Amino acid sequence: MVEDISWKFICWASFLGEVSMEEPLAVIINTCNRPYLLKTAVGQITEQTKDGDRLIIVNDGKEGTLPEFQDEKICSIEHCKPYYALASARNAGLSKALTLGYDWGVFVDDDIEVVEGWLNTHRKAWTDKETMYAGKILGSKDSSYDIRTVWAGEEGNLKDGEVPKNFLVQMGGCNFGCYLPSLEEVGGFNEEFDGNYGYEDVELAYRLTQLHGWGVQYLSEAAMLNRQAPPSGNYARNISENREKIVEKVPKELMWDGFI
Repeated sequence: MVEDISWKFICWASFLGEVSMEEPLAVIINTCNRPYLLKTAVGQITEQTKDGDRLIIVNDGKEGTLPEFQDEKICSIEHCKPYYALASARNAGLSKALTLGYDWGVFVDDDIEVVEGWLNTHRKAWTDKETMYAGKILGSKDSSYDIRTVWAGEEGNLKDGEVPKNFLVQMGGCNFGCYLPSLEEVGGFNEEFDGNYGYEDVELAYRLTQLHGWGVQYLSEAAMLNRQAPPSGNYARNISENREKIVEKVPKELMWDGFI
């Protein structure tokens, strides 16, 4: 069972300044040889963008596999490192967003569908420059629960502004928004996790919250559907190798029930 312990992170408009709801933002989408999924994600996200927003697509798959998009809001990057280079792919998107002048952004994968109001919920919440803003991830269209609660062995709803202790380190990957210069300042995603699958998101959340003092704000209304399981093939071997790295880095009490 999940421990009945919660860490509450209060997000406030800091002295560093509030974000205007109209400030342009970047949506950074990584993709790997799944154009049929990417087209759905891009179409839905584009419908929620405003003038000045930008979608940055990072191709982490085979060169030349990206579909063509005619929308001027869309910018594509050919990252094309070996498979499972998700950390460096997200960092490539981060670097591009900053080069284009975007201070705020949200990271997503190509296998998602977003609910109505998803992007606006993120936009309205962003005020603090050292806070992780984590939206809800649904495992199926019929579910109202965040899939991360299912992984932890207890189906239930996470509450806005409150993150259970052993869910803390699941908040740093898909559907994660933040102030991008602050993320760059702490080194972005850890590229030691490239070459194998998974856990770069866990490592980032641990590093930001535990080593750099960032807060967390959970956004239940910023929901999206996870449409596809992780890649097949050598997935089990690869994820096991990165899992071993996480066990070395993250204290057991911060991991979700059943992980160790």
